[in-house]
Amino acid sequence: MTGVGYPALAIFAGGRSTRMGDGVDKAEIVQQGLTVPERLARCGQELGCEPLVIGRPRPSTWHGPPTTFLADEVPGLGPLGALSTVLAQRPLALCVACDMPALEARSLGWLLGWSHQPFGDAVVVSTKAGLEPLFALYRDACLSVVRSQLAAGMRAMHRLIPCIDARIVSAPDWLLPHLANLNTQDDWRRYQPSP
Repeated sequence: MTGVGYPALAIFAGGRSTRMGDGVDKAEIVQQGLTVPERLARCGQELGCEPLVIGRPRPSTWHGPPTTFLADEVPGLGPLGALSTVLAQRPLALCVACDMPALEARSLGWLLGWSHQPFGDAVVVSTKAGLEPLFALYRDACLSVVRSQLAAGMRAMHRLIPCIDARIVSAPDWLLPHLANLNTQDDWRRYQPSP
């Protein structure tokens, strides 16, 4: 199923994890024997996606499937810079953050299903809390807008969405727990993966 027209799974892992404190890198936190990027890469491979990790080199202890690691084109530009890097390399990408440990094959598969429906530049998931621009599908057709925003000093992903042809889809209730975003050590300590 992989190949032209099928989304790559782009795992954004280049953040500085400043809210974690104590020099903790959230992309390297191990739970049940795997880091979140390793587990997401396995889910992506299971679904037929090419796994990509954006913003860091391959660790020597990588336990995920064969995965392409892409350095940010320009380091330090946050998720929007990572999106620019991905879309310069792949025509269609399912983009996720490495601090969403509850994502699994079922949730990724639900979003992938939207890639078979008509949409313009992106499919972005909406919840009662707002948009989830880091649980979304993006086409390279919006790369010029992404780069224009970066050039203007705008790095917030949520500001990109109104500027592109994005299809907004509502998250079903069962998906909401999968979208937990963990930014602090307390968040991670409270998080318990489903059995």
